[in-house]
Amino acid sequence: MKRRVVLGDVPQWVHIAGARRDLPVMLFLHGGPGTPETPFLHEYIPRLTEEVVLVSWEQRGAGRSFSSLIPPESMTIEQFVQDTIELSEYLRRFFDVEKIYLAGHSWGTVLGVHAVHRRPDDFHGYIAIAQTVHGVREEEITYRRVLDQARAAGHRRAVRQLERIGPPVEGAYRRQSHLGTKLKWVRYFGGGPFHGAKGIMPLVRTVMRSPLYTFRDKINYPRGETFALRHMLDEVRELDLFREVRKVEVPVYFFHGRHDNQVPPEVAVEYFDYLDAPRKRFFLFEESAHGVLFEEPERFIRILREEFLLQEAKR
Repeated sequence: MKRRVVLGDVPQWVHIAGARRDLPVMLFLHGGPGTPETPFLHEYIPRLTEEVVLVSWEQRGAGRSFSSLIPPESMTIEQFVQDTIELSEYLRRFFDVEKIYLAGHSWGTVLGVHAVHRRPDDFHGYIAIAQTVHGVREEEITYRRVLDQARAAGHRRAVRQLERIGPPVEGAYRRQSHLGTKLKWVRYFGGGPFHGAKGIMPLVRTVMRSPLYTFRDKINYPRGETFALRHMLDEVRELDLFREVRKVEVPVYFFHGRHDNQVPPEVAVEYFDYLDAPRKRFFLFEESAHGVLFEEPERFIRILREEFLLQEAKR
């Protein structure tokens, strides 16, 4: 079921799916900015809807929620956090529940950790998938690691291109196209989105063949990605959760791929140790890169059910 919701004066869309109405409600915050994951959830981890009523939100300016009328000045982290809180309130009323679960992936974890920090009474707990923490440090680690991989593999073209763009300075490259060059080789060497893939074609094919999207939705998908990155990349690069969120009052569960070279796991581990929470667990996925819930879906679901949903239901 898809549903239109107005958040922060901007119409946005959610897709709601669940095997039963009485299952726990989970709001899923996609990555990007500007990269909805509704088709990927449907394609790679359909059994998740046997455990929760899954609400996949297409954030302002992204996917089905793309519109050229969205004010560019509203594309800020603060506005997206406010949208998250407003949507959470709407879902609690819509499903007539006191609390919901909140899950974020990559960029979505930035919104997730801020939302549970501000409104802990609205949420049973927080699931962080590839928790994004510190824009500058993550970018520096990513560049250094992919260059080391290229040199170790003797891949002269990759080494040449990466050395040409040079390392980021305070998380930024000299040109926007240089970020694309780095991402191309991160993907080639298995750092994301899938460890077993050398590019993003599996995801592109998933979007293009998705039965959940109309032809117009598929056309708007890349337009939304471009729009979000154009207006938000600088602010995302300046992210520093060590400074912004020290403590949350809900249980937190971190899921991270060992091979993730889009959001390096060592920064997430450091933040996990730093974060004060009533209960917290960290799960490292040995066969995954950036998309653990899509790469190892059965293990993700099992941990979610046995270690989180069932345990929190007992409390």
